[in-house]
Amino acid sequence: MSSKRFLIVASLLAAAMLTVAVAQKSSNAMHARGMGGMGFGDHIGFLTSQLGLNDQQKQSVQTIFAAEKPKMQPLLEDLGNAHKQVQEAIDNGTLDQNQALNIIEQHKTQLAQLLAEHARVHSEIMKVLTPDQQAKFKSLQSEHHMHMHHGMGMGANQNQSPAPDQSSH
Repeated sequence: MSSKRFLIVASLLAAAMLTVAVAQKSSNAMHARGMGGMGFGDHIGFLTSQLGLNDQQKQSVQTIFAAEKPKMQPLLEDLGNAHKQVQEAIDNGTLDQNQALNIIEQHKTQLAQLLAEHARVHSEIMKVLTPDQQAKFKSLQSEHHMHMHHGMGMGANQNQSPAPDQSSH
């Protein structure tokens, strides 16, 4: 396999692992900040506190998450299994390019579905927010993604701080 193809495969594998990590349980640092390892109910509480959702918005977000949970759970479980396969092979020193490609191939449909569901949920949530809340939501997501990339060793050159919104500190 060419070096270029291996880099592409490695990038896809890293993206898959990042998605699983974000979807299942984030790092201890994110958890300490109130953003990691959240279930759907925790997300609602986090969004309510960070965005100042009113009762109607909170109910709308609860409805969105309730509809999403049965779709997301099997996808998260499948990708969790993929992550476990990769981690076991890494721990055993047996992960090679072909094995990585096989794992990606086995789980690529579920990863694509998870990313599509995440985008749909994001879009639905944005519809119930005010313009100010939408801006804050985007800022929180950007901060979260930057932290996750940095935690995965992917953001070493990103020493930027999040948008200077100090109202929630």
